[in-house]
Amino acid sequence: MGILTRLAALRPAWLIAEREFKFYVATASFWIALAIGPALMLGASFVVPATLKPDAPSQIAIDASDPGLRTQAIEALVAAGKLEGRAFIVAASPRPAPRLELRRVGGQSIEARFGAGFPLTSAGQTLVLRTLERDAARADAERATLTVRLVPPPSAPARTSPMAGRLVLVIMLWLTLTGSLGMLLVAVARERANRALECLLAAARPWQIVLGKLSGVGAVSLLVLASWIGSATIAGSAAPGGAHLMRSLFADLANPAAIAGAVGVYLLAYVLYGLAVVAVGAAAQDTAAAQNWSRPIFAVLLAVFFTSLAAASGAEGVGWLTFAPPFTPFLLLLTQPSPWIALAGAALVAVTAAAAGSLAVHGLQIAPAQPRFWRTVRHALKAVRA
Repeated sequence: MGILTRLAALRPAWLIAEREFKFYVATASFWIALAIGPALMLGASFVVPATLKPDAPSQIAIDASDPGLRTQAIEALVAAGKLEGRAFIVAASPRPAPRLELRRVGGQSIEARFGAGFPLTSAGQTLVLRTLERDAARADAERATLTVRLVPPPSAPARTSPMAGRLVLVIMLWLTLTGSLGMLLVAVARERANRALECLLAAARPWQIVLGKLSGVGAVSLLVLASWIGSATIAGSAAPGGAHLMRSLFADLANPAAIAGAVGVYLLAYVLYGLAVVAVGAAAQDTAAAQNWSRPIFAVLLAVFFTSLAAASGAEGVGWLTFAPPFTPFLLLLTQPSPWIALAGAALVAVTAAAAGSLAVHGLQIAPAQPRFWRTVRHALKAVRA
């Protein structure tokens, strides 16, 4: 009976959610706007590579005392470069250029050291090493098989492609969240402006109205988010062979765990900001007042956007914002901290969302009673004055 009672209590919320969902998706303009993003993304995957000029050959230097080993390295680099759409020019003089150092060690192994900024991905460098190992084994068939060991440079630059892919996800989530909050604000404010809140309160409790509004608009936003992520995945896989940038940016979307994490982060951010927007919309008397009062929330979202850009570029001093609830969801996705930090940040977001939800439920009343906290403060001030 307890479960049935709880399900029955949720029925008004689901009816309100269904009403909000149909309100937005039943119009042709919504589907036209929904199709614009995927169409632009799919078009960019074919148009942008066609307009880009081929990369100029990269100048490199090979430091090898063995002429045969140097020749084998050049052939291996050419083969790896073709797979990545790169061309190399080997510098004849010791002028500054990204270097590949090769040394024989004990006649049984070769040490390879790629210098900082060498124009090959980690996969391409691995291919070069395996090619050298194969060629060296063929040349020295009478000896034991040679092994090639990679010696990392002292200060190898960090790869930026994973961060760039996560930044693309953050931008998509931010854009979807911003549009969803605007719809949610209008959905709440119009109930007071149209005097329809009294009818809703006659059929549902305030917390059911909050849950229904949040779920209905959230379903619309998830539909938009699914179209963005789906089109980005297709764009990354359907891009022509020269579109390495598109593939690197959308590489994370091929990983189901990355998609699940992005959706989880979006739900965390949506619940936090959504409840805050519902609280603002419930306290306002009309749509204009709700828009004015919601400007600080959207100002915080703008600060979150620029902070995410700064964190993606490697700026220092923004890590502590992971524990600031408005910034937490996006920085969790962008920086991917340890599980304990992620749990602590999510807990802070949950506490803040609960406080915003309490204000939202309190505001969705025709004549809301003063909260107990403020009554206590008021009595304390009267006592001090007396």
